[in-house]
Amino acid sequence: FYKNLVEMSTPSKKLKPKQLEGFLQHLKNTAHLNADLEQYRTPPHIAAHVLWTVESHYGGIAHTSILDLGCGNGILSIGCALLGAKKVIGLDVDHAAVETAQRNLDILRDEYVYEGDTDISFQIQDVKDLTCESFRGVRFDSVIMNPPFGTKTQLNIDTIFVQKALLFAGNVYSFHKKSTRSYWLRKQKEWNVEIECLQTLSFNIEKCYKFHTERSRDIEVDFLRIVRV
Repeated sequence: FYKNLVEMSTPSKKLKPKQLEGFLQHLKNTAHLNADLEQYRTPPHIAAHVLWTVESHYGGIAHTSILDLGCGNGILSIGCALLGAKKVIGLDVDHAAVETAQRNLDILRDEYVYEGDTDISFQIQDVKDLTCESFRGVRFDSVIMNPPFGTKTQLNIDTIFVQKALLFAGNVYSFHKKSTRSYWLRKQKEWNVEIECLQTLSFNIEKCYKFHTERSRDIEVDFLRIVRV
């Protein structure tokens, strides 16, 4: 099944949403999440859904260059590769996350005989340290990311992620807590951008940190499209 799945990942034979989700469900997760970095896993069904939305409604993935800030286990980056992106770079400050992402990429190439021609790589990099000269001045068509929410240990880190993303692309697709929507909408005039909530999704967060008191909890999250004007 999966050999057939990856053979369909060229732009001319795009994966269907359920096929994309099926592959992403088999990616390995980073073994130990870091509370100080506010790390949470992106559910495979949500990753597949939003990537399909970006591609089918905005033509934002196939034949384009994608930057994934805070890539974690690489689920969004690899999903973009499967949908025919030309180039994908995933960054994360966490060494374990980058190692997991690279392992998932190796699985994609070796076990499932991925034959796509996407130039995809993962790098250890603190997003806060990025400048306009990072990537030798190269710009990307889009940034697609699931940044830290910025409401616990790293206050406003989500804002920093978006500001850095806008250095490199005119289109940014990003997850943020629904409770912060009014904050983001107020940024439109200040940053000279247009911000649209494409969808509100329910993230199921399983208990993974000591401060979690419930076995799991659903959090409403907005998937935003931020466009520089």
